[in-house]
Amino acid sequence: MPRSGEDVGAFLFDAALALGMREAELASLLGVSRSTLSGWKTRGSIPANYRRWFSEDFVYVLFSRGFQSQHVADLRHIGVRVALGVLRSTDFDPFGFEGLSEDEELDQSYWFFQGICQLGHFVLKRLPLVEVKASERERVAASLVAEMMQTLRPRLFADR
Repeated sequence: MPRSGEDVGAFLFDAALALGMREAELASLLGVSRSTLSGWKTRGSIPANYRRWFSEDFVYVLFSRGFQSQHVADLRHIGVRVALGVLRSTDFDPFGFEGLSEDEELDQSYWFFQGICQLGHFVLKRLPLVEVKASERERVAASLVAEMMQTLRPRLFADR
């Protein structure tokens, strides 16, 4: 979430970018107008029900989109180091798959790899660790992303 009122604009921009959208598309996804997002930036505040969406649904939406092309930019390369850190730290099983064949685990990992990279990039941008070496930031980001993925697992795989 934004660290301050002045950070709301950057947060919304970063969230849209992580989802591979423009801010207007993020507004549509949230069911609000682009001018409503502008109002949030001006006031420096996101309403409680939308803060809840960002804290409960944002990562789910990011991962449920799977591997796809982006409208704004291809961010996979930016978050790759974090994604690889997540994979290494979880023995290449970030969701804790049970009962799947090795091929099925690889298929699932491929499907979600772009989401892992995009989330890794988002977390890196939002981490307030400016005085820390890049490798340490990436390690912390990988740890946070791995935790989010474990929390998200039941919801992502409920229908599969």
